[in-house]
Amino acid sequence: MAAASSANMAVSYLQEQSFDFCFVAYDLGPRAKTGLQVIQEATLDGARRFQDTFVLVAEPEQAEVLAGALEYAPDSCLSKPYDPVRLRQCLDRLARVKQLLLPLEALLDREQWAEALGCFEHFQGLYPGVRPYFLRLKGLVLLRLQRYEEALALFAGVLQERDVDWAHIGQGVALFRLGRYREAQECLLRLTGQHHTAVEAFILLTLVHRVLGDPGAAQMLLRKAVILQPSMPQLQSDLANLMALEGDWAQAVTAWREALNYARHSPFQRADDYYGLVQALLQQIDERQSPASVAAEAEAVRTLEAAVRDFMGEPVVLFRARLMGAQIYQRSGNRSMAEQAARDAFERYAALPLSDQAELVDPLVDALEFSSLAQASLERRQEVMRRLATLDWGRANLAGMVSYRKGHYEQAFDRFREAEALRGGSPGVVLNLVQSGLRVAVSTPARRAEILRQCSDLLFDVRFGVLSHRQQERYRALCRRLGELNRSQGGSG
Repeated sequence: MAAASSANMAVSYLQEQSFDFCFVAYDLGPRAKTGLQVIQEATLDGARRFQDTFVLVAEPEQAEVLAGALEYAPDSCLSKPYDPVRLRQCLDRLARVKQLLLPLEALLDREQWAEALGCFEHFQGLYPGVRPYFLRLKGLVLLRLQRYEEALALFAGVLQERDVDWAHIGQGVALFRLGRYREAQECLLRLTGQHHTAVEAFILLTLVHRVLGDPGAAQMLLRKAVILQPSMPQLQSDLANLMALEGDWAQAVTAWREALNYARHSPFQRADDYYGLVQALLQQIDERQSPASVAAEAEAVRTLEAAVRDFMGEPVVLFRARLMGAQIYQRSGNRSMAEQAARDAFERYAALPLSDQAELVDPLVDALEFSSLAQASLERRQEVMRRLATLDWGRANLAGMVSYRKGHYEQAFDRFREAEALRGGSPGVVLNLVQSGLRVAVSTPARRAEILRQCSDLLFDVRFGVLSHRQQERYRALCRRLGELNRSQGGSG
């Protein structure tokens, strides 16, 4: 038995050991993470298994809504005040159900989705009393297996019988993955309008708006979401990146601060958010040394120091911290410190593996453009490009670039897809892939919906705040073009 005094402590306990029952209070204090976030973070971090039993404790008016999540739903939700007799009966029944389902949930914990799917009919016939629980799990498995039409039919069938939030969310996910964006939008609007705890719905509807080329609507939705759920770091991070995309760097500062605050020591802690906050603060720094500029400079330096500390001095983080430090001092007029930081960054860059050098060469050249190392950084870029062919993903990326220049867009798209599969998440490769993909989508209507979905998935997974200035301009242009093409499809695949 153990008792945690905070959400982060609870997730740490769950990482270290397993518990037969986990009771999590929803309300953990003003502006603190919620109990639902504990379950969400434990799930994402791999600390929560399907076999584990999570009971969320909430006020009566909250209990029904909180139990309506799709991916992160608790096994049961108890409302106050407690009746000891009913509480014992509830827990006994829950323990029996979990014991009965142990073979099925063991398959789910091993991610044997196809095998688990074959068990559902057997268990459902034996235990009709837990049918809603079965159907939710089955819907999740169908989504994992990318059997979206079957998942859509399942969730629609549930909604014909009863109006439950998790089925609306599941229906929205299936529609979105099928490219039926307008229908997904209609499905999710009710949830985001009525239930401020439906975080899955907020995140998905934001993606729908972005896919349809309406970042303003996406930003408005996220503003509402963070007012209702300020302790959700992924909402704050998404809002910050959208604000920066729209050029609202001043407001992005606040959102990135909150994202870093609530993400620390959680699965949502990512270096990209530190870089994003520093980029936003850079917009406030100038040589006039106004109080606002001095404060922004100090906060930017502290943020980079925190990134180095929180990521245990990872070489790439150290390099980016020094590179952004050079930009900070350059903007504030401290030429000697800027040169020192630039030289340190250049040396750290040279010590990185070739794959990292190739991925980070654009930020390097961009940041050192006005330093004494500008020419040296351009020469290093040429050297890295020459050596790129020694890497499997580098060869594919170079082949894609050659094909694109020749106007062979389908060949380019295939090579960039190969490069992305080998070096997932590289911003430069993703931008290349999307640019060629949009060309192919225009010229091949039969494949348009499929290609646009692939491009949307990859492009919106890139964090705007981590891009160099030139990459940001390219990203904005690709977002606009992608939205135009999706709208011309009528929002339906």
